[in-house]
Amino acid sequence: MFTTKPVAIGPDKIITKRRVIFKGAKMFGLKADLHDILYNDISNIRLKRGMPSTAVILRTRFNSDDITLPAVHKSDVQQISSMIQKGMKGELPRQILSVDRDAPRVDNTQESSMEKLEKLVALKEKGVITEDEFSKMK
Repeated sequence: MFTTKPVAIGPDKIITKRRVIFKGAKMFGLKADLHDILYNDISNIRLKRGMPSTAVILRTRFNSDDITLPAVHKSDVQQISSMIQKGMKGELPRQILSVDRDAPRVDNTQESSMEKLEKLVALKEKGVITEDEFSKMK
């Protein structure tokens, strides 16, 4: 699934060598927002400490709203915060630095058309992409 091995994994939070990915539950877990933030897009990180857990709040360069990683266990928050800060500075071991968003992307994977279609179907079934987006990508 990942082109790079995740650096840290939580139940709904993954920190890779390139980005932070997490799922924010909504409507009592019936819906979820999937957030995928490149380190280059993060301008600031802060912590909001609570009794049982701590929220990690990310300020992004291109979004006016802060993005919150809720309910990070107290024993993990320092490690996660440190890893995100190192990722922002490009200091993670074997870190993959993000490329310019406007640059053309080259797909070097040798993935069959059937595998790509199966992935698109899975994204559509999960509700990540709409029927129109599925038709265009297919």
